[in-house]
Amino acid sequence: MPYLITHFFEGGTQEQYDAIISKAHPSDGTLPPGQLHHFAGPTEDGFLVVALWDKKESNDAFQQALLPIIGGLEGGPPPPQERTSEITNKLSS
Repeated sequence: MPYLITHFFEGGTQEQYDAIISKAHPSDGTLPPGQLHHFAGPTEDGFLVVALWDKKESNDAFQQALLPIIGGLEGGPPPPQERTSEITNKLSS
């Protein structure tokens, strides 16, 4: 079942996001295995990342690598506020 995750980095910046992505995503610009879509952008008070995965287990495997990268980033943001959901409905145009 598709799986959605959001990460909100309060006070996060584009520069911090770029630093995380450069370490967490493949260098050829593709998505990590199992990630179907990735959206990100600044908000009034931080930075929001939304990712759609093929299944929860793919996201879980990615998180094992991602969280140490975020924690090890010098001058990085605080740990993200996270929300997750199994997708029960999908509409698109």
